[in-house]
Amino acid sequence: MAEYYLEYRAERHKEHDYLTSMMVDLKTDLAEMKARDSGMVQLNTAGNKLVKEIYKPTWESTDIDSIYMHSIKIVTQFVQVRFSSGTADQLRNAGGYRLIQNDEIVRKISDYEKGKVEMERQLSSILVHWADIHRMQDKILHLNVFPGLDKKGNVIYDRKFLTQIESQTGSAFLSKDKNTFYEYSNYVNVVFG
Repeated sequence: MAEYYLEYRAERHKEHDYLTSMMVDLKTDLAEMKARDSGMVQLNTAGNKLVKEIYKPTWESTDIDSIYMHSIKIVTQFVQVRFSSGTADQLRNAGGYRLIQNDEIVRKISDYEKGKVEMERQLSSILVHWADIHRMQDKILHLNVFPGLDKKGNVIYDRKFLTQIESQTGSAFLSKDKNTFYEYSNYVNVVFG
């Protein structure tokens, strides 16, 4: 009986340790998601503004600048949530789930882990569309108007160089075909709309 009781107590301590560690991981994940949320809002805003600019019947100089700046923002700013997985991995690999007596907690942990996997699948899908957006930008934007980053890490936009390109070619863009821009807008809308 004493041996059984000691084993039982040891398992309860392990259960407590796993659940305490899981709470730390969940708090870390929540903080990570909150931190990344503002970045996603900024990207969605840039994507939505870009789509609106593209569908204007004519473009003023400020519209062209906006198209360039929103375009570069959506491909240079990347938001990815980095989840904590240490406790979940330990539970899975060490057979720790059997230690948790509350089936509802096990189900919720499992659902949470499935949600993380689904988010990673969605990220993979977004990366495919992101590559499509980038390919479309190669067809319409003079990307050499972005010569690098400033000291704060912000993309530099050389408007004078774009004006020079425009005077030499007659267009601020590589393509004058509005349908190409609408196709670009569709790709942006899939990811950020």
